[in-house]
Amino acid sequence: MTLHEFLRTKKSLSEAHSDKPYWEAKQRQWLSAVKDLYGDIQKWLQSSIKQGVVTVKTTPQIITEPYLGSYEVERLEIQVGEETVSIDPQGVELANVLGEVMMYGQAGQAKLWLMPAHNTNENKNVWRVVSLFTNVNDIIDSITNLRTGVKKTLPVLDRNSFAKILMSIMQPNIDES
Repeated sequence: MTLHEFLRTKKSLSEAHSDKPYWEAKQRQWLSAVKDLYGDIQKWLQSSIKQGVVTVKTTPQIITEPYLGSYEVERLEIQVGEETVSIDPQGVELANVLGEVMMYGQAGQAKLWLMPAHNTNENKNVWRVVSLFTNVNDIIDSITNLRTGVKKTLPVLDRNSFAKILMSIMQPNIDES
């Protein structure tokens, strides 16, 4: 295939995928899933919020994606003392994934994917934990697994996995002695 043929094929595919009603529906589904995720997180942090240990707020951010253009989505910030963990939607334009969210803390980051329901135990789309990077070794291990093709089941994001992620990506400055 020549470069010109490749580029012509890419343009044809782009035109075929530019079905506006399809992308608008996908965007609505995405924004609803992000809103539901934030509702779950606030529910999981409810007692800490009530006690004033944690504050949670949303701020608007703009995402620009092919087929969807620019649109506004909320970013969630979890404030604990002087430290902030941000939860940033990345978008919907991913192969076989309905959307991606990144969690950033001072000591690491985690990637979450919105995956389609695929078994009888899941009656709706679910957020799954794709990766948790807390140091260089974690990143190298993850890349090695991708290169070797080792498939693993991605855990569903629930209260316990969220707590583990939050404790892993926040600065470990608690003296337990």
